[in-house]
Amino acid sequence: MLSGSYQLSLIKRLSLTGTLFLALTLLFFFSAFGFQNFTADAHSYYASEILCSDSIDRSYCSPSPQADIRLFRGSSDEPKQIQDYGAEYFSKPFAMLLNRLLDKDDTLRTATVKIFFAKAGLSALLIIYSLGLTRRFPWLKHLAIHLAICFFCLPYSLFALAGYYPASISSLGIFAGVLTLRAYFENPKVSRGDDVYLLTALSLLTLLITTTRFETSVMFSIMVFLVPITIVSSQSLTLRRKRFASVVVVCLLAGGPALALSPIARGTLSQFAAGTAKILPRDVADRSVVVAKIGDVGFSVLAPVTLIDNSSRNIGEQFANEAQEQLSTKTNSSLALTIDYGIRFLAWTPLFIIFGIYGLTLWRNIRAKSQSSKGAAMVALVFLFLFFFVPYVARTPWFFWYVLPLFICILASHGYNQRFPRLRRVASGTVLLVNLASLVTTNYLLGDLIIANFVLSPLTQSLLAISLIIVSLLGIHQLTQRVS
Repeated sequence: MLSGSYQLSLIKRLSLTGTLFLALTLLFFFSAFGFQNFTADAHSYYASEILCSDSIDRSYCSPSPQADIRLFRGSSDEPKQIQDYGAEYFSKPFAMLLNRLLDKDDTLRTATVKIFFAKAGLSALLIIYSLGLTRRFPWLKHLAIHLAICFFCLPYSLFALAGYYPASISSLGIFAGVLTLRAYFENPKVSRGDDVYLLTALSLLTLLITTTRFETSVMFSIMVFLVPITIVSSQSLTLRRKRFASVVVVCLLAGGPALALSPIARGTLSQFAAGTAKILPRDVADRSVVVAKIGDVGFSVLAPVTLIDNSSRNIGEQFANEAQEQLSTKTNSSLALTIDYGIRFLAWTPLFIIFGIYGLTLWRNIRAKSQSSKGAAMVALVFLFLFFFVPYVARTPWFFWYVLPLFICILASHGYNQRFPRLRRVASGTVLLVNLASLVTTNYLLGDLIIANFVLSPLTQSLLAISLIIVSLLGIHQLTQRVS
């Protein structure tokens, strides 16, 4: 029978977890309404894949193009339908799963609210699961902090988690996945309960990753095989081999069928194997002077430049075009623009700090001839090669959502970056400032948010976001006190 003190501790922990789950879910849910529009342009394809992926005749699916106007912002021309492109992408299985949440009589607004809330809840679960790992396996704390800084350094991640675009939630899956891999391989205790829990979680995370994004699936597959060589453990060779075999079998059973049964996945893999894969049309690719002169190698040569350029410009794209055009008629518009460009500048600072810490730590360990540094250096070289090779093979410049899984894998290859605590605090504070400023600016630019019969002014939205962030941070602090 459980003691009274244990029961109180369990109740307190459950209430904290529930409060944190609710706060994170609401934060991601409301942030999604500030992300890029989905009734036209690129993201409308992913929205159509989710909303119109079944054979049911839904009232909000239309064969004709729709106006590029944001929903929930009170526009009289707000579209009631979305174009059904009939296109399928790598995320088709995940889209079909989300589609099951919808009813035949749902409107476009109702369907959108359902999808946003479901993805926000799933994102909150992934973060709480990752926090649970750092509590159960304290040595993961510093790695988790670095991964969180990398993941949230650009506001894109916060805005996109609950939206229709699947890249952000897939990257969050690999975030939790690499923590699970390191916890499983580094756990010095042979505990059947821990092993079953971690392998079960790993199978679910693998299923999420392999049904959402191609590039994330590839990076995670590589990481499964490379993580063991980065870990120096006191475990016997037999146990290490057994755990590696268990991970490979679980990942194959969980992700293998999703890849093998998907014609889109098979087609994508065959295109990359044959060297015929392409993301950008030829005419778009040739707009680059370097690419036009030296060929597709130009994508590799300019990989770092295009990453910073494209991603920096995209940071501001969650601000609607119509809102940008109206800036001249708004008071304090110059202040909003200053904040916008300030966000774009500051957003890269935490990433440079974290990778600077990673590089210095790895270099010191190599000079000290640390055994763990050999494997980490090898993994870093593999992913550095991929950073320059993938743009050449895929014929595309880097964007943050493409490269984020690769960055996560690089950081996860060396899990003990405990040095430079002050720099880490600066990076964490900058991430918080950038996301908060981006939320407030986006709310100001887009105006009132209208959901059902509730009208939230920009001030109300901003105060709500600040409150949810504070509650989330307090909940994270309380739940991780054991490893603090």
